[in-house]
Amino acid sequence: MPDHEEFQVDLANCDREPIHQLGAIQDFGFLLAVSSDWIIKHASKNLGDYLGVPFNEVIGGQLSEIFSAAAIRQVQNGIKDLKTPDSVQRLRSIKLSENTTVFDVAVHRSGDSIIIEAEP
Repeated sequence: MPDHEEFQVDLANCDREPIHQLGAIQDFGFLLAVSSDWIIKHASKNLGDYLGVPFNEVIGGQLSEIFSAAAIRQVQNGIKDLKTPDSVQRLRSIKLSENTTVFDVAVHRSGDSIIIEAEP
């Protein structure tokens, strides 16, 4: 018997499945992981398809370099509204920057990262 509890994934809890590979995500959206001071720690490889900037060029930069101030405020408010450590806040029809279409965004925490998932 293992000395730790394994996380059993099923359709009822897949939104709480631990994230193991932040670079791997479905192709209908992108993912960013940022620190509490909004430094980009991870980005999915397909980021450029949606925001026009290669994922490896944003790592270590400020979220404000790719998101508008209004979009960052909406994400910050979403983070403030999280009720539990494993909850997800859904934000609808956000224009992330002047040069993008609108996105539906999910924000949540994973360890010390803020996870931002977006799809058009």
